[in-house]
Amino acid sequence: MELLIDNLAGIVQYNGRTDFDINSVCAIMRNETMGSALERFAEVNSVSLANNNDECLDHEFSSFLDLLTNTSFSGPGVGWRQWTWQTCTEFGWYQTTNQPDEVFGKMLNLDFFKSWCRQAFAEIDWTDGSFDKNMIDSNTEFGGFNPVMENVVFVHGSIDPWHPMGVLEDLNELAPSIYIDGTSHCADMYDDKPGDSQELLAAKNRVKALVKSWINPEDVAPSGSVRIVPILSYLLVVVLFLFN
Repeated sequence: MELLIDNLAGIVQYNGRTDFDINSVCAIMRNETMGSALERFAEVNSVSLANNNDECLDHEFSSFLDLLTNTSFSGPGVGWRQWTWQTCTEFGWYQTTNQPDEVFGKMLNLDFFKSWCRQAFAEIDWTDGSFDKNMIDSNTEFGGFNPVMENVVFVHGSIDPWHPMGVLEDLNELAPSIYIDGTSHCADMYDDKPGDSQELLAAKNRVKALVKSWINPEDVAPSGSVRIVPILSYLLVVVLFLFN
């Protein structure tokens, strides 16, 4: 069930990156000539698989657990294990289905996702109290919704389902927030492409200007415009940001 729901989550999260977007899913799910709601949902799964060049959906939980427990530096588990560790120890943010009137039922409750932590990192004693303490410690260290920092820009798209967990208003002059209407997850981090909105392009340019001003503040002209700085310095800051 979680993998089938993930089809929809991925489409929404990266809406606009491929031709199969939210509108495409809605068109299938509303087309009653394609059969029952279940048959239409199966069609969504088929199209998703085709877009990813997959033939079938591996629905076995054991296969997913193999990804989470793979500690090698290569292979399909890279990324999944690290992200899961962060959700277990810092973020939470589990996509549960135990809300009232949930369309997907109540199968994926919080305990289901906690079981990922217990099975992926079995050497740790994962009690309910330890999960709560980890979240409190994380928010205390980083400031929750009100972190104290500078030389950071928070960029969010209105369609990105993660944006409610982000900083949506400027913290201060050196820690601004950029909210891009009509875009989804990480849209500002991709190359420009035909069809990008003016708002998205303006956000990218503002991020570029901010990073340049942080690398070399003296290159900021009195008018507020930013002069060109050496590309090596720019890359160094980006690398430090990514791996720090």
